[in-house]
Amino acid sequence: MEFSQAWGCIMLLKRAKRLIESFLRHFGRCWTADVGIDLGTCNTVISLSDKGIVLDEPSVVAVKKGTDGALNNNSAIGAAAHEMLGKTPGSIRAIRPLKDGVISDFDATEAMLVYFMRKAQGRSRIARPQVAIAVPSGITQVERRAVIETAERAGARKVYLLDEPMAAGIGAGLPVRDPTASMIVDIGGGTTEVAIISLADIACCDSIPVGGDAMDEAIINYLKKTHNLVAGQPRAEKVKIEIGSAAPLEEELAMEVAGRDMITGMPKTITIDSGEIREALKELICAIIDAVTGTIERAQPELVADLIDNGIHICGGGSLLRGMDTVLSHATGLKVIRVDDPLKSVAKGTSIYLENPDKWTYRIPHSESETSYSEPKTSYRQPESSHSESEDSYAESENSYAESKNSYAESKSSYSKAKTSYSESETSNSESETSNSESETSSSESARVQKTR
Repeated sequence: MEFSQAWGCIMLLKRAKRLIESFLRHFGRCWTADVGIDLGTCNTVISLSDKGIVLDEPSVVAVKKGTDGALNNNSAIGAAAHEMLGKTPGSIRAIRPLKDGVISDFDATEAMLVYFMRKAQGRSRIARPQVAIAVPSGITQVERRAVIETAERAGARKVYLLDEPMAAGIGAGLPVRDPTASMIVDIGGGTTEVAIISLADIACCDSIPVGGDAMDEAIINYLKKTHNLVAGQPRAEKVKIEIGSAAPLEEELAMEVAGRDMITGMPKTITIDSGEIREALKELICAIIDAVTGTIERAQPELVADLIDNGIHICGGGSLLRGMDTVLSHATGLKVIRVDDPLKSVAKGTSIYLENPDKWTYRIPHSESETSYSEPKTSYRQPESSHSESEDSYAESENSYAESKNSYAESKSSYSKAKTSYSESETSNSESETSNSESETSSSESARVQKTR
């Protein structure tokens, strides 16, 4: 009886917990708004449940060497710190706390999240918010745990982690919950995420460390190798945005690029065209194409057949590169569609996900007349009978254990008796052998005496 009462108390506590969570989910927005975050390598985008996109700033933090906090009372973060890239003195560092979509500097990431969340929410909130963060699908469980702990330390009440392809699909309005294939290619700053989604889950995916940062680095290396010009990352990014392309253009573009001459060390200005930048990005574009085609090859045939009608949707900053949709369409033979507002589709998806997280988990529908789904309910309505049965089975198991223990003790005593009888028989055998040897000795001595006579 005591066990059944304790079980009833546990069930009441669980029910109260569910009611409190439901209350906070539906009415907690009166005190705080849920926060959806696209924690990108290059940019962080935040969306609030009641206002939509409210913040889009670079993921950069300026810190003073020897300290953990940001400059100017933790305000040199985002756009203010991005202006310092490549221009800081020896006592200041402008860093990106995320690399390839993974946290590389925990203190700087925490300071950045605290600053961005306070700036996005504006006025102080009574309750801490629920937070959904989009992360690359290829990160490990340790890296996922690091994101959760960082968000909790930044002030989140509850943290949801959402794979970036899923968040992008939700934000783009794709039918990710339907039994059909929806393919999304998210070309971000640190990684490129490729996934085929069906029934609110990822059926097949791939994640490669190729994105906007790798493209900037490729342009910097090309300028060094071809023109003996050293350029910084911000200038390389500007070149990529203004004249970069993945496919030949009808009219090639050109621009001037300034930097430091590697031979003389003096300032130098050159003119480059989009064909040169296309050559610099050729290897990275091929890597993205291989990831897309490889994901399609690993998918189930029915899902691949759905892509003929649904096509491929691309998003992220890399999708804005001229001709990216053309090269992907030529490599796969499928239509490629750039989603509306590709830079903010992931953040929109996290905000939509927070409105009802259970909605984005597919459940097999069933009729209420099926008895297999109603049987568990009777067990909760009649806990005493189920508990008495469990107590009877527990008593039977104790009895069987006692019987087995007694049989083991009896077998052990019989074994000891057999061992004792065996030792006694060995002792008698040794005594008989001793007597035999003594008799043989006496007979030999008598024979020797008779021989001497």
